[in-house]
Amino acid sequence: MRKILILSAVATLAIAAPDVMLEEVSVSAQKIDENASEVAAAVSVLDEKELRLRETKDLNGLRSVSSNLSFLQGGGISLFIMRGVTSDYAFDSPNVGLYLDGVSYLGTYGNYVFLEDIERIEILKGPQSALYGKNAYAGVINAVSKAPTNEPQAKIGLKLGKDSLRGISFSAGGAIVKDKFLASFTGFSEKKNGFMYNENLNKSDDYKDALYGKIYFRFLPTDELTVDLIQNHYKIANGAQRSNLPNATDRTRYANGIEGKENAKNYEASLKAEYRFSDYALTSLTTFRDYKNDSSYDGDHRPASLLDVYYKEDRKDFTQEFRFSADNAYGKFVLGAAAGATQRDVRSSVNSVMFGGIRSLQNNKTRSKNYGVFTHNEIYLPLDFSVILGARFDKDRVKFQNRMRGENLSDSYSALSPKIGLKYAINDEVTAYASVSKGYKPGGFWAASPTSKKWYDKETMTSYEVGVKGAWERFELGAAVFRADIKNKQVVSVIVAPNITVAENAGKARSQGFEFDAATLLTDGLKLSANLGYAKSVFKDYKDAQGDYSGKYVYYAPRLTYGAGLSYEAPSGFYAAAFLRGQSKFYTDKANVVENAGYATVDAKVGFNHKNTNVYIYANNLFDKDHDVKYATMHYLSDPREIGVKFEYKF
Repeated sequence: MRKILILSAVATLAIAAPDVMLEEVSVSAQKIDENASEVAAAVSVLDEKELRLRETKDLNGLRSVSSNLSFLQGGGISLFIMRGVTSDYAFDSPNVGLYLDGVSYLGTYGNYVFLEDIERIEILKGPQSALYGKNAYAGVINAVSKAPTNEPQAKIGLKLGKDSLRGISFSAGGAIVKDKFLASFTGFSEKKNGFMYNENLNKSDDYKDALYGKIYFRFLPTDELTVDLIQNHYKIANGAQRSNLPNATDRTRYANGIEGKENAKNYEASLKAEYRFSDYALTSLTTFRDYKNDSSYDGDHRPASLLDVYYKEDRKDFTQEFRFSADNAYGKFVLGAAAGATQRDVRSSVNSVMFGGIRSLQNNKTRSKNYGVFTHNEIYLPLDFSVILGARFDKDRVKFQNRMRGENLSDSYSALSPKIGLKYAINDEVTAYASVSKGYKPGGFWAASPTSKKWYDKETMTSYEVGVKGAWERFELGAAVFRADIKNKQVVSVIVAPNITVAENAGKARSQGFEFDAATLLTDGLKLSANLGYAKSVFKDYKDAQGDYSGKYVYYAPRLTYGAGLSYEAPSGFYAAAFLRGQSKFYTDKANVVENAGYATVDAKVGFNHKNTNVYIYANNLFDKDHDVKYATMHYLSDPREIGVKFEYKF
């Protein structure tokens, strides 16, 4: 009876507010502007308001914002898991394509992405290799910065919080030449003490220190031509990684012999020129990223130097893309060509009394080049049907130098990633679709292999999806069922127990399930959202010297993810929001021995925004729920509850 009364009250609120409407959202992740509710794929969008209410500042803030989306972080590794499709972080090749203003984050190590002054984040599920090529294997997350306008504006912010959190932020923008040359700047500095305690050094040494800046220039020389130049730069100077031994008496205390560190620098730039004429557009997108990392950590968490690890990485990525697009009475059409190059140098060593001092682990140089051509088309048919036809052909070449062994290796591969789909507009509000698409992950070299077979080939996935989505004035809904069949799965296999390994294409896997995302405006200013995803991801064929893992769950992939949010914004300027994020248990090993329990966390915010002043109190992980990532030999600690207050002033 209580449930019936609650549902009746919700319905009454909705009926009583006929003039309240959800805003239409345009997305560009399919490389052409289109309404999110009309895209023949599962799409979730977080606009600027939603990001602000959620206090979403980095990748961890995207966890469970959409169904079947989880995030794994620990030891410098960042991995998105989408629809149960995962990857071993050792391959440095993510399953989900991550793009910030067109700049691709190709690796899995040290991917700090600061979501400052972002207009929207688009989440596309299912293989997007037909448009993006490699690393869009399970889906794409596309972040778009807020463009400058003619309106002059500036804002300063001050933040204080738990563990001596202190931060200052500043942004400004406007017209340098009205209607012709616009610019904006966003920057912040934030520091925070740690919550771990090093008993050997008698201090807390897991501090955080970040410095960030973004400059956005927009040139409008003619009504048809728009040129955007966006530059991002950050500097990280963090202390020890937040990890401990599984048998630690107190998870927040260790006795490290060295004070760990993580120093990272990143510069990236994107230059986009778009010329629009009639129903057509010509686009050039050039991107560059220069990333450096210098880290160290105590792998044994003891005073003696048993496993002190030192790691350095220098990575440069360059891409160039040209495309032609059309949006007319016959459909939407995209045709393009792209090229890219990556240079990656990795050096690592260990200091251990067992080895008699410092011993090199890696000294590798990798050079790769990629060339691709692609097309993606939606062709309008009679009776409100559309057919989706897309494909991309890629050619990749990889050169690898193992300077420790004097090895110089090279290999190449090609990949065809097709997509076909059918869309039916049931009415003005509801669309149904079905699609089949193929994606791939790039091949490479495994430096640790003791055999002559160091090359592992690309991994491929064929995905089948049927979905329906609807968008009404006060309610929106998306639901889908899917199945993904993976072949040539890239795995790290044991060839001589316990620790002689080789990378190979030895496995098959399958992930299948369903998902549901919905949002409604109950009344003016009051929004309710919810999502639920289920993905059963298992190995179908995989064995090595340690055993047969067929039928085991794929590591890192929770079967269930869920989220909910309730937010209210009053005309007076008062606002409040609360968001639930959760997932079921998962494993971090292929034998399904090391189990990580399911968990749920709650974030909350209360604030007041009036005229030029905005002040709010927020709490992330409000109930201080531990959800450490646990491996057999190491646990990586989750962030504890963070409570803070922020003051912003516009002028």
